[in-house]
Amino acid sequence: MSPANLSQLVSELSPAEQSAVKEFISYLKGRNGKTPGDSFQAAIDEFIAAHPELLRRLALCRFTLP
Repeated sequence: MSPANLSQLVSELSPAEQSAVKEFISYLKGRNGKTPGDSFQAAIDEFIAAHPELLRRLALCRFTLP
């Protein structure tokens, strides 16, 4: 996905959803270099385990992506 497409997609989200995206990106940046060899999937799994309440709240938003 190009940066322009990603930017457009994020701009269409609600402020709460945009905040969640920002938090997820910050989380990924904070992990940078801490565990060499981890895949993106491993990062997602760890985030899900660490932030179940945030994800539950996002699920309640019932937003759909194009």
